[in-house]
Amino acid sequence: MEWRNGGGSTREVFAWPPASDLETFDWRVSVATIERDGPFSQFANVTRTAVLMDGAGVRLRSGARMVELLQPWAHATFDGAAQWQCELLEGLVHLFNVMARRPVTAQVQVALHADVEAPAARHCVVYAAHDTSSLRLGGERCDLAEGDACIVTSGPAMPLSVSARGCALITRIAAPAAS
Repeated sequence: MEWRNGGGSTREVFAWPPASDLETFDWRVSVATIERDGPFSQFANVTRTAVLMDGAGVRLRSGARMVELLQPWAHATFDGAAQWQCELLEGLVHLFNVMARRPVTAQVQVALHADVEAPAARHCVVYAAHDTSSLRLGGERCDLAEGDACIVTSGPAMPLSVSARGCALITRIAAPAAS
């Protein structure tokens, strides 16, 4: 999807609930290509996490607040409702982008050339950001090529094992218990 301001594009990886749009998602995972400086879209009541996948870096400013992603796999969490201005440090960048509409929360874990165990979560998205990755849940295994993703929806007691040959980005989504 091309951005309205012409500064880049976004490829949606997953959104919940299925078939939700930018106004109705509970959470959303995407990969953004930022081609030039400009404003970030505002999302009321949304917390955003961005991970720099490649490029020289990006600086976001909102008033006196600043977020810098200066190295690959650097990540930051920030308020999606703020008016963020994006400055590219030296050309195009790709960001892994996670948005969670409160009270839903999301945590992003970077697995770089490592085997990690992610604690159980209601939803878990594993994205093979660089090279290949594999994941195991119970007796099941799923292999991912670069750019592939897998969503795991599980009960609260089953952790997920991820083996990253390159870099895997693991997003755990938690929603408050239904009342």
